[in-house]
Amino acid sequence: MSRFIPLSKVINELVAKGKPQVIYSYKIRPLVRGGACTLSAVFFAYGVSFADWSWASSLDIFEQTKKDDELAKMSILDKAKFYGLTFSPFLLIIIPFTLSFASIVIASRVVSSVTYLPKVKGLPQQCQITRRSPITGRHITELRNLEDISRSAKIRVFTGKGPNGTDDKSSFIFTLFDSNNSIRYRWQRFFLLSRSGTFYENDSRIFDYLFGGDSIKMLEKLKREKEELNYTSQLEKNYKQDEELSQLNKQKFSKLSDMNSERAKIHSGSSKDVLKLMNKKN
Repeated sequence: MSRFIPLSKVINELVAKGKPQVIYSYKIRPLVRGGACTLSAVFFAYGVSFADWSWASSLDIFEQTKKDDELAKMSILDKAKFYGLTFSPFLLIIIPFTLSFASIVIASRVVSSVTYLPKVKGLPQQCQITRRSPITGRHITELRNLEDISRSAKIRVFTGKGPNGTDDKSSFIFTLFDSNNSIRYRWQRFFLLSRSGTFYENDSRIFDYLFGGDSIKMLEKLKREKEELNYTSQLEKNYKQDEELSQLNKQKFSKLSDMNSERAKIHSGSSKDVLKLMNKKN
């Protein structure tokens, strides 16, 4: 987090450079891709296995009922109920296949970089979002209008905690949404960004300003409040450590005083007193 550079100066420098600037970067680990593909394959295999078993079971029940002429005796309503109860388990294959698809989709929405693009006359302000395909590993770059992208209104990127000022106990990611109605599928509208990524000038407040609609004045105030809170917490922590150290030193000093007192008694007392003191210890 940029501690001494005001956010207004960071924003002005970003705009004044007049060339694309990476404002966020994150190295996607192979474990993310490998884990997503493995999980997807497991769910897909389970879906195929369950589909084969449920279809065979339903077909056996249907053939047995048909063979016993029970189906011919049923009314139309009873037949509808029979078909529903017999073949409805087959519809449950939607669940594993959906989870298989979701595993790939979620992994594909993890962002590796966000680039701020200079304003082009006659076009809306844009940014470039790059992610990686979990299957092929190739980079996928998309241009999105800056005004259409927003973060969650309830969750700020800047928290004032950690090296980037983005640490949050409740989540390790934050999400950006694209409200552009021209995007066909809803799952193509969201992007997942890791809080451990690197931000422009090491200042994560730039995301709250660009995508959260927060004012520079409010973000500057929030930063001061977080720093004061962190400073107070650190003072309390140091005070607690000093108190614990002081108590430990007092205990050591008390034991040392007792030992010195006993030694003094040994050197100054008679032989009988020494024997009594030794017997007392034993």
